[in-house]
Amino acid sequence: MKPNTIRSKSFGCRAVLGLLFAVFISSLCVAQKLSADPSALPQLTTRQGSIAIDTPKGWTRASGPGLAIFLPDGKDSDTADAWIYISSVPIGPKEEYRDFNSYIQSDATAFRDKYKNSTVRNEQSILLPPARTRARIYTFESGEWSNAYEQIVYIEEAHRVLVLAMSAKNSNAFVQSMPAFREFVKSYRGRADIPADKKKP
Repeated sequence: MKPNTIRSKSFGCRAVLGLLFAVFISSLCVAQKLSADPSALPQLTTRQGSIAIDTPKGWTRASGPGLAIFLPDGKDSDTADAWIYISSVPIGPKEEYRDFNSYIQSDATAFRDKYKNSTVRNEQSILLPPARTRARIYTFESGEWSNAYEQIVYIEEAHRVLVLAMSAKNSNAFVQSMPAFREFVKSYRGRADIPADKKKP
């Protein structure tokens, strides 16, 4: 399985971006931006601005679709059994999804419709104290050989849903990658380019 589950404006984009992964992810590049001030917290630079979050320990940022994607150290798109990625979806009165909850429900419903033998579990939400917010967590299992296991963390930001996700080919890779993914999620401190009092609509 290639990393084929990036969330975009709708679930239909998932398959298209999955194909893009197979083309673009083969060339790895470390792209984490550290502040010139050694005392500052690390940030990831993306085309939608900076996110205050750490690179997953034991993983390397790679080129590809979405805001950022990471592979286990020493792995490439052909040898990796798991991927961690970041994407986002705009929300608001003039967007396809009006609010945080409507996007999550649409994503879960579309997954169930696409994969008839799938399961979608609403996990216990997680508190992210540095960002002063709580994230929603869902686990998706397609019941098929492709797109097999995925855990999605949904974070509400100003005018968008930030998606932190980990996809795996099999259950072993999913379980083994979970500690690094959860630590990555807990390191989220918010959007570095938006003041703390303006992080939600």
